[in-house]
Parts: sequence; structure tokens; C-alpha cells
Amino acid sequence: MTADQVVNQEKSGSDDSNDTSSEIDPSPPQKNGLGRLLLITLVFLLVGAGLGVFVSLQNRAEKQQEQFRALSSEAVNKEEWGRLEIVAQKWLDWDADNNDALMFLAEAQLQSGELAEAADTLGRVSDGYQAAIAALSYRGEILSSDLHLAYEAESTWKRILELDPENTHAHQRLITFYALSIQRQKMVDQIRESMKRNAEPPEAYAYLILTNAMGFTSGLVQVQNWRKHYPEDETFEVAEAIYKAKYENRSKADDEFEKSPIAPGNQTLINDCLKKYPQNIEILAFHLELNAYFGKTDRVIELLQKAPPEAMKDARFWRHRAWLLRQTQQQQKGLEALEKSLEIDPFSWRSRWLKAEILRQLGREQEAIETQELAIAGKLLEEKLYKTDGRALKWGLVMEMHGYIEQLGQTEVLSSLNYRIRSQGGESMISDSGPEDPGKQPHSLKGRMKQVFDQSP
Repeated sequence: MTADQVVNQEKSGSDDSNDTSSEIDPSPPQKNGLGRLLLITLVFLLVGAGLGVFVSLQNRAEKQQEQFRALSSEAVNKEEWGRLEIVAQKWLDWDADNNDALMFLAEAQLQSGELAEAADTLGRVSDGYQAAIAALSYRGEILSSDLHLAYEAESTWKRILELDPENTHAHQRLITFYALSIQRQKMVDQIRESMKRNAEPPEAYAYLILTNAMGFTSGLVQVQNWRKHYPEDETFEVAEAIYKAKYENRSKADDEFEKSPIAPGNQTLINDCLKKYPQNIEILAFHLELNAYFGKTDRVIELLQKAPPEAMKDARFWRHRAWLLRQTQQQQKGLEALEKSLEIDPFSWRSRWLKAEILRQLGREQEAIETQELAIAGKLLEEKLYKTDGRALKWGLVMEMHGYIEQLGQTEVLSSLNYRIRSQGGESMISDSGPEDPGKQPHSLKGRMKQVFDQSP
């Protein structure tokens, strides 16, 4: 049977052969109650007939659904994508909100290269659908990796977390997006939220330790793709400027540890951004690092004065304030600023290193030694993490990271890491447990279809 035959199948009505009109007496009810009895009988007959029609239509509807499903499954198995799209669309013409039909239509669109249409179709599935999370996960990958619609992908991953707050895949995608787009605070918030849910991806620990030293040479390509769709977006423009300033002219194409804050790249765009976005946190932090390195005290003061209120929650600004106070021989106030910096970001070895120097100036030698040793440990760990895929950490590095987190007294992070180690059996933890590369996601729901429809009632 073809799809057209299914859709155009004549919907026959109920059996009207039993004419009850002869049983109706048009005369007024008799005092003996015979008329009332006939009326009650008529009501029961009509109700019974109505129920029969309802059951018949319901049976026909269920049969129609089964026919559409069978035709769609047959088209998938034969990889007849054009036919599948026709059948699925006719199914939706007949039942506009049918989630199974939407999944089949999305499959046809994906296989035909209609990615934008497929993303739209997958977004139409209802939250209560048994395969909603699978559909939305594919939608997120298409939007992010193929269409480069970053904010639409972000909304999709957030929708998944509303349905399943412990969905590691959605947490991972959001963390990666915020890291690549240099939205540090959002990244940290997402990491900590995923840890509270015991749903953090393996790379969460590396990203948390590297919060204020993030750098991906591959990020430039991603951000430039996003900017094509959001040319006026400040976040992406700033991220592109930072990537160009740090990496564009480097001879090596891999991520590497920043041994100094001197940027070897093209600084034209980041200088323009300072004029265009004078209060942007990332732009200010970049220029603060550069000017502090060259000892330009007046320029550091000027930049700190431009900082917006949210800079009070950024560890880097407190570190630069401490640097400035040290230049003016205000060591105690500088030490207090560094304590605030480390409260915000306990993983900042740079703040800890400067703290050791100030402690030494204040004559607190033993504290200075201990603080400096911890700073060196953080610096060395950062170097190793820069050279490692955060989704496939070796066991030795995991334990080094564990020891460092323990030394810092970060009990919540340590608790999450211990939970992951226990739940994944020691050395099997993390290695090969990371989510797939977005670029390697198959553009097919075929594997999902059998799973989805085998579960259908």
C-alpha cells in the first residue's frame, strides 16, 4: 500500500442500517409512562450507536498510525529518502503533532542534506516524547557543527537539561561552547553545576584548573564560523580578537603553554575592540596582562579604572590590583587583594606566585616557601594539561590533578573527582569516556529509529 493510498483511504462511517425512527411515538407521553419508557430506550440506543462509532474511528486511527509507521520503516530500511519524506509529511498532514512522524521526516531531511530543515523538525518534538532527548541532541550537533548557529544550539542544550538535569552530553557541549567563546564565568558555572549533578564530562577538571589560562588555537576557526551568522555579536568579536592576538602568527599550530603574556599575534583587532568595548572584561584583562608585564603602571591604573562592576568577581582583576599595590609599596593591601583573587579562583598559580613574593617581602618566609611550592605545582600541572586531551587523561595525570585539588582544599571539586573515580572503576576512569567529537556525529537517525519504535506501544 502506498502513502497516498493510506492518506486517501476512505473513512467509512458507522452502520446506519438499524432505523429506529419507527420506534418513536410523536404523541405526548401517556400517563401510564409508556412514552417516557420509549424515550429512555431511544437515548440508550443513540448512546450505544455513538460509542460504536467512536470505537470504530479509534480503531481506524490506530490502524492508520500503524500503516504510516510500517511505510516509514520500510523506506528507512530501503534507504528511500525521497519516499520517506513524502510518507512522513503526509503522516503529519493527517496528524500534525505526531512525534514519530517528525523523527522520520528529520531522518529523510538529514539524508537529503536538508540540515536546516532537519534541525527545525527535530526541535518540534514534544518534551514528553520518549525520544525527545535523542532528537534534541542531534539538533544541537547540527546547529553547532554544521550550521554554526551557536546560540540556537546553546538553547537546545539548555532545553535538554530542563528535561534531564543529569545529561552529561548537554553539560559537556555547553562547557565546550563557553570555553571556545571565552565566556569564562559561564563555563565555570556550568562545570560546577554539572559536578553537583555528578554529570560532569571528563575534561571539566582540566578546564576548571585552566579557567584563567584558557587557549585554543582551533578556537579561531570556530569563532569565525559563528561570526558569519552573528556579525555584530560582541562576545564572538572579542573572542576572535583574542585568538588572533595570541595565536594567529604562531609557527606551531597546536595549543601550547603560555610562558609569558606577550602576545605574538595580530593585535589590530584587539586594540580596536578596546575602543569599541572599553568595559569588556576579556579585552581589559588582556591589556592589563600585557601592560603589567612591561611595567606600565599608569596604563594599568587607567585600565583598572575602566573595569565594570562584574570585574569584582574576576580573579585576574584582583591580581592586577595586587600587582599595582605592590608597585606602590602597599604590600599588606596587595596581600589582601591576592587573598580575594584566590578565593574567586583558587587554581590561579599566578596569583599564588605573586602572593609568595609579597609574603617574602613581609618577612613571612616559611609561608612564602609553602605558597611558592604550591604555585610551582600549579604551573607544572597547567603545562601538562595544555598538552593533553582533557577527555582522555592518563591515570598518572588524574592522580596528580587529584593531589593538587586536595592541596588547595577544594573539597567540592575533590568530592566530585572521587565520585567519578569510584563510579568508573579506578584507572578506567576518563580514558575513552569522553563524548564524541561534534564533527564526528553521524548525520543519521537510522540507528535510533529501531530503538525508538521498538519501544512504541
